[in-house]
Amino acid sequence: MMECFGEEFLPRYQAPANFEGGYWIPTLEQLAPTITTLQEQFRLTRLDGEKEVDIPVSLEKFESDTYQTTYFWKPLEALEPGATYRVRGANFCEDPPEPGMEHVFKATEPAALPETLGRLRVDQRPDQPLEVDTTSGSCSWEIAADQALVALLPSDEVLPWWELLIFTTYVDGERWEYFRSIAGTGGPVGEGLSGRGRALIYAGCEEDNQGGGLSEGTHTVQMKAHLPGSEVEIWSESLEVDFSCDDVWPVYRENEDYISLHWKELVGSWLVVFVLGGGLAGVFMLIWMYVRKRRRSKERV
Repeated sequence: MMECFGEEFLPRYQAPANFEGGYWIPTLEQLAPTITTLQEQFRLTRLDGEKEVDIPVSLEKFESDTYQTTYFWKPLEALEPGATYRVRGANFCEDPPEPGMEHVFKATEPAALPETLGRLRVDQRPDQPLEVDTTSGSCSWEIAADQALVALLPSDEVLPWWELLIFTTYVDGERWEYFRSIAGTGGPVGEGLSGRGRALIYAGCEEDNQGGGLSEGTHTVQMKAHLPGSEVEIWSESLEVDFSCDDVWPVYRENEDYISLHWKELVGSWLVVFVLGGGLAGVFMLIWMYVRKRRRSKERV
């Protein structure tokens, strides 16, 4: 059975009444239904007043990757400032499709389209090992890395549109994305794993650049924001960030041969216990002895 991915909506809580539309990532398997089927299941409803009123919408495919497909939805009637609206999708992992999650947002006063994004700053310099994606036998592993959590300080004109903006980070003019594992996406729609208007940048400090990342030295970081349904693309001011592996502690990893030897010893002991009739009680005793031996070995390192 194919994996089923979760549902997301933009905006999440509020948006100016003059916004062009939002994004919808349906709950579906990797093979998406037709746009006609999706349109039939998607609903935009005004909740204020004596009764609920459905608002007609158009739906079109925005982008697609291995894990999800994003659709742009556009209200075909003007939204009223101060009114509350509900968007509702469907769970296409069921046959027939079942009602999906619903999301409520408020239409705020109309706002002018933003022309400036803001400036960046380094919010944190994490010093713990960093989990990154890998294809070498597992989905992720921890590496030593010099890290910088970069955050956007938004301009005033961006604030009304904050929940609708789609953020992209660039380092030295190239698009930058951080993935914690190959088994999943890089974060909610419009943002990365670090949150909206935030990005984790790192220089890998492993031998032969295992784990990827930037090289040591100074790098230039910028963010770009796109407003769905419009031609608005605005950039932050650039920020220079220095990376060095001089003070980064290596990640402790046990030698694979050492681990293999201990497992062979343990399995051999299990066989002896069963042959001699020791049963499960003897096995549990051997496991306890094995853990003690491992701890003492680490203390001597």
